Amino acid sequence: MRASYLMSGVATGLRRNASMTVALVLSTAIALFFLGGALLINKEIAKTQTAYKDKINVSIYLCTATSNQTPGSSCKHAVTDAERQALMLLLARLEYGRPYFLPPGVPAERVNALRRAFDATMKDKEFLADAEKLKLDVDPLTGEQVAALVEQVAHTAPETAARVRAALEAK
Repeated sequence: MRASYLMSGVATGLRRNASMTVALVLSTAIALFFLGGALLINKEIAKTQTAYKDKINVSIYLCTATSNQTPGSSCKHAVTDAERQALMLLLARLEYGRPYFLPPGVPAERVNALRRAFDATMKDKEFLADAEKLKLDVDPLTGEQVAALVEQVAHTAPETAARVRAALEAK
C-alpha cells in the first residue's frame, strides 16, 4: 500500500513538473554525450602516442662555422653562444622534467642520502614494472646532473632570457 502511494505521488509530481523532467533528461543526455566524446578523444590520443612514440624525432641542426661552405646548406651563420644558451634555457625543462628541490641549509649528507635513495628507486625492479604497466617512461637524471643543469640555466645571461621570453610571448 505504501509503495503504490509513493509511486502515485511520483507520477503526479512528474506530470506537474514535465518541463523539469525534460530538462533533467536533456542535461543527463548531453553530459553523457560529452563524457563519451572525452573518453574517445583520450583513447585516440593514447593510441596515437603509442603508435608514433618511437617513430618521430624532432631534430634541430645547429650550424657550425664551416656549415655554410657545404653545398645545399641553408646555414647563413654559425650558432653563437647566446643562441646556444637560449636553446638550453628553452629546452632544459624537457631534460629535467619535474625535479625535487630541498630548502637551503639542508646538510650535505642528507642531500646525498636522498639522491641515492631516488637513484635506487629509479632502478628498482618493482618500480620499473609499475611504471611499465602505467606506460610511463623512466629515464631519470641523477641529482648531480639536475643540479648542474639548473646551475647552467640559472647563469643564463639576462638579455638571452629576455630574448627567449619575448619569443615565447610572441603570437
